[in-house]
Amino acid sequence: MTSRRLSVLRGERSFTRKAGNTPPKEVTLIVCEGETETKYLKAICQSLRLATATIYVCDNGTDSAPVNLVNKAEQLNLTNDGYDHIYCVFDKDIHESFDRAREKIRSLSRRTRKPLPIKEAVSIPSFELWVLLHFEQTDRSFGTSAEVVRYISNQNHIRAYKKADDLICQELITRLETAIKNAGWLERRGHTSNENPMTNVHKLVQHIKEIAIKQSQN
Repeated sequence: MTSRRLSVLRGERSFTRKAGNTPPKEVTLIVCEGETETKYLKAICQSLRLATATIYVCDNGTDSAPVNLVNKAEQLNLTNDGYDHIYCVFDKDIHESFDRAREKIRSLSRRTRKPLPIKEAVSIPSFELWVLLHFEQTDRSFGTSAEVVRYISNQNHIRAYKKADDLICQELITRLETAIKNAGWLERRGHTSNENPMTNVHKLVQHIKEIAIKQSQN
């Protein structure tokens, strides 16, 4: 592929690869359930000085249903001449289509004809579990997102947790390695499918970090 066109949900920009001997950069699309996940991941990309031409992070607007988020990712891939990597970031919480969304991701990635390079970055019960892992190692079960938030506040990890808060995102980034380590510990305990709690957001974060390393070497 020599060029890519990127249609932004709130506007439109295009990125064209220059001709020459420089190999084309891989481009990753990340579609998030909500503003909290979007701001957090954008903050990581900014801290690593990654250009939007390398990683494009967007949310699914007002439609947070996981299966529709996967549909949006598939649609953007068709519209923009394809991506090298696609991640869908969503949680279980009270979503009826959580399992269907995960199954569709598996189906798209395994289909015989033109499999999609798509992966999940999910959390049970919610993205706030991933936030909690920035502060402590735990395999405690939580019923809802609100329950995780109360626990975070009660433990004085973040006194006044707010979704999509820029200052909180910056604080979390300073604890990123702790979150990755704790998520890996949880995964090794077998919390990798529909266990409560579980998250594989750390794999997406590791992917972003790997891109930053490659970029620094070029």
